[in-house]
Amino acid sequence: MSKIIVVGDYNIDLVVYLERFPEPGETLNGKSFFEGPGGKGSNQAIAAARLDADVTFFGAIGSDYYGRIAMEAWQSNGVDTSLVIEDRQAETAVAMIYVNGVGDNMIAVNQGANLLLQPHHIEDIRDAIAEADVLMCTLGVSLPAVQRALEIARESNTIALMNPAPAANLPEGLIAASDYITPNESELRSIIGSGMESPPVDLARQLMQRDDQTFIVTVGERGAQWVTREESGHVPAFEVSVEDTIGAGDAFNAALAVALAEGTDLREALRFACAAGSLSATKAGAVAGMPMRADVDALVASEQ
Repeated sequence: MSKIIVVGDYNIDLVVYLERFPEPGETLNGKSFFEGPGGKGSNQAIAAARLDADVTFFGAIGSDYYGRIAMEAWQSNGVDTSLVIEDRQAETAVAMIYVNGVGDNMIAVNQGANLLLQPHHIEDIRDAIAEADVLMCTLGVSLPAVQRALEIARESNTIALMNPAPAANLPEGLIAASDYITPNESELRSIIGSGMESPPVDLARQLMQRDDQTFIVTVGERGAQWVTREESGHVPAFEVSVEDTIGAGDAFNAALAVALAEGTDLREALRFACAAGSLSATKAGAVAGMPMRADVDALVASEQ
């Protein structure tokens, strides 16, 4: 069983489904409402566990109602919570999400307890990072903490996968410490801050700090583009009936991490990841949409 540690964020998702997004100052009636566990780091941890990996989550929550929901979600999905920080003074993070009639979403987050993580907390889990096959990091926690986790992974020969979301201006050291960087197309353009008309391959190569790095740019229903110094390629998504896209990128990242931890070559790892991302879009909600291993394997096999 592959061993994965996730350093990242958790938040409760409060989701309103509408026909369309409201304009500034406009109030619309929603069609339905959903409340459930979310946050990119937490979603990726649960997704990886459902794909049969041995997963540990490291993040921070408040000692409140939403924090209890988090622990229940992780434990019921087989995620190790022994490293999770519970802070009595902090509030668990909350995400307010709108989903329109075609499945697109808009999200605003109050990060709350996620911002508690600092580099000295990462030093406390050095051994856990060193023992993992893959470290996954998201940017919903402090960037210095993320960078230190990636640096420890590199020092320990643990594969370091960094999903730069939510998008932020990234220090070069954070990129340099990552083996795999997995933005979506809009995040890639936000990170680089220029060259908006340039293709993703060129933008990714501008950001590379090492010759042995791989950028993987997800491009929604078109699948994913992988980029190294010398090569690039495209892996298509799978055709599915979309319910909503919340968590699709997280399912993709988790599946990629699991495949890499299992020693799968990049092209096949990306097919597996695209299958997981596509399947997650067939169900409403983030955690609810995370697919099981057998379903992902079956979808991959159906198009071979």
